[in-house]
Amino acid sequence: MRNFRDLPIKRKLTLLSLLTSTLALLLACAAFTTYEILTFRSSMVNELKTLAQVISVNSISPLIFDDPETEEITLETLDYQENIISASIYRLDGSVFARYPRDTQIDIFPVEAIHEGYRVKDDQILLFQPIFLDQEQLGTVYLRADMTAMDSRLIRYAGIAVLVFFVSFLAAWILSSKLQRVSSGPILALAQTANRISAEKNYSVRAVKQNNDEVGLLIDGFNEMLAEIQDQDADLQAHRKHWKKRSSGELPS
Repeated sequence: MRNFRDLPIKRKLTLLSLLTSTLALLLACAAFTTYEILTFRSSMVNELKTLAQVISVNSISPLIFDDPETEEITLETLDYQENIISASIYRLDGSVFARYPRDTQIDIFPVEAIHEGYRVKDDQILLFQPIFLDQEQLGTVYLRADMTAMDSRLIRYAGIAVLVFFVSFLAAWILSSKLQRVSSGPILALAQTANRISAEKNYSVRAVKQNNDEVGLLIDGFNEMLAEIQDQDADLQAHRKHWKKRSSGELPS
């Protein structure tokens, strides 16, 4: 903090602007990333529910007629769903009626269907959807979906966020470097004027007012102070000349 206080005002203004912009960008990226994670999971669950609803409608007849082969043919349409790892249809007694893929070992499926809903386990979504016919439950659809797509999506999103961050940071740095001249320029000019007056003892010099803001008021006050000092200095010089002449006898005492 002490090192920051000793920096020139030009650098202070630039650093403050960059720090503020950086913090805002980081918070925005964090918020968007969190939102992306939540919305992706929610949209994926909704898609699985829709898919499970379609499967449950097509599973009514095979369950009624106890035709697991037809049901497994229906489940083979899941080949077009890249995120589906496995699926199965449960009877009411909890036994597996049909499974996808067909050669999948039955013991990898849950022992029995749970109530309607889903849970997340090991970057996978496990969803259960009851199958009803006229408000009578015939069985349950089980879907196991992979969420690794979210990881790759987040990686792409992170890459975009990093790119946006650096471009925004560069733009903020260029903009702050130019805008700080408006704020620090008059102050630096005032400091240079004060140094010149201190070195030359020339109180006729005036600071140039550039804006009508607080710095402009400061320059007005500074110039008024210089005018008073100049008047006092002129009076002092006049008194010195007067006393010098009197002491030399040029003027009567």
